[in-house]
Amino acid sequence: MKAVAKVKPEFGIEVIDLPIPQPKADEILIKVKNAGICGSDVHIYEWTSGYEYMAGLLPLVIGHEFAGEVMEVGSAVKSVTAGDHVTAIPHVNCKSCYFCRRGLIQLCDWGCGKADVAKEVPKAMQIGFRRNGGMAEYIAIPEGNVYKLPPEMPFDIGAMVNPISVGFHCVEKTYVCGEVVCVLGPGPIGLSCVISAKAAGAAKVIVAGLGKDIRRLDIARQVGADEAMVVDEVDIVAAVMQITGGLGAAVVFETTGVPDILSQAVKMTRKNGEVFLSGIYARESQFQFSDLVRGQIALRGSYSMLPASYDRVISLMAVGRIDPRPLVTRKMNIQEAQTAFELLRNKEEVKIQFQF
Repeated sequence: MKAVAKVKPEFGIEVIDLPIPQPKADEILIKVKNAGICGSDVHIYEWTSGYEYMAGLLPLVIGHEFAGEVMEVGSAVKSVTAGDHVTAIPHVNCKSCYFCRRGLIQLCDWGCGKADVAKEVPKAMQIGFRRNGGMAEYIAIPEGNVYKLPPEMPFDIGAMVNPISVGFHCVEKTYVCGEVVCVLGPGPIGLSCVISAKAAGAAKVIVAGLGKDIRRLDIARQVGADEAMVVDEVDIVAAVMQITGGLGAAVVFETTGVPDILSQAVKMTRKNGEVFLSGIYARESQFQFSDLVRGQIALRGSYSMLPASYDRVISLMAVGRIDPRPLVTRKMNIQEAQTAFELLRNKEEVKIQFQF
């Protein structure tokens, strides 16, 4: 079978040939139909700092945003059968550590204590990070990672459950119904926050991006943004204050990972509001902490998603409350992987999916 793999601990990826995996007793063999490229896959492609731990695992098939059809199940599998349409969550957790026992499986580090999370993704992030992922014609994964999709749901939509769940997890950690929220950054995570906030009943969603993000800001409008602003042209803090009558946004989702924007995010948040960070920051940030104290503003991080996020996103997609299709701006063949990664590296597309 053909697969996109990280072969060497350096810049680049390769399309390689591998045997079709044989599922173990507790595993499911999936024929992948659609597989998306995540921002973290682009970082792996670039060999960005934070993925050095993968060096000893190479070659490794990457990718964790996929959907497909069950072809074969192991002898111990009970929840799915051949022919089912499925997607998968990338976490394989220990099930016994402090975080697993509290349902926070995405934070599991397999009992290793607090890792240097700024430099390495938690050890629960397995599929496409520590074991072969979904950018392949076939993948074998544990039964517990599989989520059924409605049989009528197209596979390109099913492959978007994972990226939408990242933004949805941000939104489900707070209360946005009837509130004004602001999303900084119209990338895939930012757009998933827009979609999720509107699905959760936000009264108004404001999105901010750069001049070069015009296409992405247009997509933001398509998926529910009420205001889309270019920060090169307006003072975004002043604009948010004007729109909210001087109060500020109830919740701000900072998705860019640009440290200098954090101060702006705090300043545009109303008193007793919340700022959620879901971007990965390449360097430290400095801002006035007194804004947090005197404004009683909560600053919170949000990482990955929970199993419940998947269940809710699939349900909302099934009834049309969430439609991720505008985010998929291009579909390509796996043999075009190099081109696909360069397009995303240069931000010429929003989300690219491989079709098999």
